[in-house]
Amino acid sequence: SGRIIGIRGPEMKLQSVKEKREYARFVLDLPLEFQITDLPDTFGGIAIDGSEGGLLIHSRRDLPPGTKLSISVFFPNGFELADFHAVGEILRKIPVDEGEQGYQYGIRIVEIDSPDRLKLRHTLSGFHDLENTDPFILAPKP
Repeated sequence: SGRIIGIRGPEMKLQSVKEKREYARFVLDLPLEFQITDLPDTFGGIAIDGSEGGLLIHSRRDLPPGTKLSISVFFPNGFELADFHAVGEILRKIPVDEGEQGYQYGIRIVEIDSPDRLKLRHTLSGFHDLENTDPFILAPKP
């Protein structure tokens, strides 16, 4: 019994978040860098939440949906920072609230190699699942 988020198809059946998502989403709040595919400039951002299938990121860069990005997300690994790398595509663009700058982007991961997928899984295992967590407890696990 998930939350109702929309209607699917001509049958007009209601769907829940759990029915729609293939992977569980986790609150991340991790720094990242990205490049627009085939361009040299690197930009910064924050991974707000993520799953094995994609990321929600915040960036000040104005980019259109459909843009392909080479992304590196940084995460703590003991006393060091490690990262995983993926190629993603912007599926949706959401302007942030007034008083803030930039956009939130829904990114679908289109390419990630096996070692980086393992790093992503390891990173996600240390954070709270958005579907099964009290919405007021969204901090990383100690």
